[in-house]
Amino acid sequence: MLQFIQQIQQELKFRHLDMVAYEPRVEFQMDQGNYLLKTATTTQELKSAFKLRYDVFYNNDKKDVHKLDIDVYDSVCDHLIIVDKKTDAVVGTYRMNNSSSLQDFYSQSEFDLKSFALPYSNFVELGRACIDTQHRTGVVISLLWKGIYFYMRHVKASLLFGCSSIKNITPKQAALVTKYFEQTGSLNCKYKIKPHLSFKVPFFDEYFSSMPEKLSEEQMKEAEGLIPSLLKTYLKVGAEILGEPAYDADMHCMDFLTCLKVENLAQRYEKRLEKVAI
Repeated sequence: MLQFIQQIQQELKFRHLDMVAYEPRVEFQMDQGNYLLKTATTTQELKSAFKLRYDVFYNNDKKDVHKLDIDVYDSVCDHLIIVDKKTDAVVGTYRMNNSSSLQDFYSQSEFDLKSFALPYSNFVELGRACIDTQHRTGVVISLLWKGIYFYMRHVKASLLFGCSSIKNITPKQAALVTKYFEQTGSLNCKYKIKPHLSFKVPFFDEYFSSMPEKLSEEQMKEAEGLIPSLLKTYLKVGAEILGEPAYDADMHCMDFLTCLKVENLAQRYEKRLEKVAI
């Protein structure tokens, strides 16, 4: 009975957020060996992507097929998905919010972006990235990047930005990682972006100010170990962290506002993305 009620609740939420009338802004599909890389176009593809997000973000029991991670932004964004052709399961997904179709962004709910004057006519907010635990391979990560690259080129975006999450770390560890970004030249504070008060990391200022001027080799290794591979990839291709993180209590994670100018993408990495093949 409980599962039946949950199923009804999720279906009502799905319909309330206009997902049944969903149409992608950008539509493409690429056959890549064992996988299909595409933008979601059907109700079932959307539900599968939202179910995957719920399972990954909330560590849900895979036997419960009814719960979805879904919010008000999903109906106005494009959804990049990777489908395992052997099972037809969605095993990877990424949410794309293109400024040419919308001027309201998820990042604004956590950060005060008034000082972030974007001198760009077209940009894309990335978010809600996740991969099924059984498919977290270099192949699938490369495919997600290929999808991002293709989407960025298709909409002629000049900038990519969004919240990069680090789950299950303490405020002190968040300060350590921020200091690491500062020491490695990845921290850009010129816009003076701050999280909204309700998303402020507890005691962040105290922990950050207590950090040594230069981290030790041991502290650098500790910080590196906390940074997810996807965020490391952003940094390798020239992304910047725009100030201190926000604390998302619902998701139990620290969110770092990340910005990547398309012009900063290393040419060799662009060529590698263009040639991705399985």
